[in-house]
Amino acid sequence: MRCLEISVNDERCYVAGAEDAVVYAFISLGHRATGRMSLVVRGWSTDLATCYQWGEEERHVAMGDVVTIRVMEASAPDAPIHSPSAFPQLPKGLRPSLGVSYKDLFEAVRDSDPATRRGLLFWVAMAMLGAALWFVSSLFSGRR
Repeated sequence: MRCLEISVNDERCYVAGAEDAVVYAFISLGHRATGRMSLVVRGWSTDLATCYQWGEEERHVAMGDVVTIRVMEASAPDAPIHSPSAFPQLPKGLRPSLGVSYKDLFEAVRDSDPATRRGLLFWVAMAMLGAALWFVSSLFSGRR
């Protein structure tokens, strides 16, 4: 399978890869006050049901460190240290699925905790605001 081999200062850290997954690596530049920078290696299954993580939560890097990301084929990549469900806080009916009925969706929302309902309401409101702004801007641009 295709994998990412991640090395810091010529020392191999991880070979990250999973079947049917999107794997990515990046450097978090952190907050200016602390000056801490971290190497992050994660991935998502293509159905968005699982989130993978390789290595510690924060693999610190410093100015001058050389981080190498090499694309390679590997039959046995390093196992992720953490791979919880990507949507643990959402009720089952809200997880991505092509077979979800509206009834299941509304029951899942009704039975979810208040924080989940507030979060869902926020994103629905953002989508509606975006649609309204698009509509208003199309009125002024002459397109509809």
